Amino acid sequence: MKKTITLFAIIFSLLSCSKSDDTPATVTYQEENPLSGFLTSTGFSQNATTLVNTGAEAFGYSFIPKVKGKIKAILVKLPSADNNVVVKIWDKATGTAIYSTTINVATAGTEISTTIPDLELTKNQEYVISIGANYLYEHTRADQNEVSYPVTSGNITITGFNKTGYAYSLDVLPETNGGGYEFMGDINFKFQQTE
Repeated sequence: MKKTITLFAIIFSLLSCSKSDDTPATVTYQEENPLSGFLTSTGFSQNATTLVNTGAEAFGYSFIPKVKGKIKAILVKLPSADNNVVVKIWDKATGTAIYSTTINVATAGTEISTTIPDLELTKNQEYVISIGANYLYEHTRADQNEVSYPVTSGNITITGFNKTGYAYSLDVLPETNGGGYEFMGDINFKFQQTE
């Protein structure tokens, strides 16, 4: 009887182990910060000039996630404090803002991170992130050469620099600028792949 119980316990243990081994482990992907890699790979990290009184133009960039994921936080860096910085994320195809927030940049020259509710992004769909501010950094290359788009940084492909020009409106999607000699506005996000 003892042998039967022991044998049953061993078989049960083996079956239990087998079941737990069949369950796939949950994968947690690292957060990515696409702007820093983009600025470095393009050479736009070489020069940063402070722009004053831009007329509150909207600046930003269009991008495509190469994988399904989510934006977890917005990152903003300005050369001047500003308690009313409007940041929007747009569906580029429809021109619709899918997320909007106002950020308080309390300290000049420091990247401010603001956590947002997870914003799901679809793989291979194009989006735009924009910022409206009077004081920005303008990034250029030391050789003043043009940068060709698209540029990939991790799982994000940046497809162009966007701005509205002086006809700024919070309700207007910034258009893609054809020139690749400059990049304005330190607006970034934390992206995390979900599958």
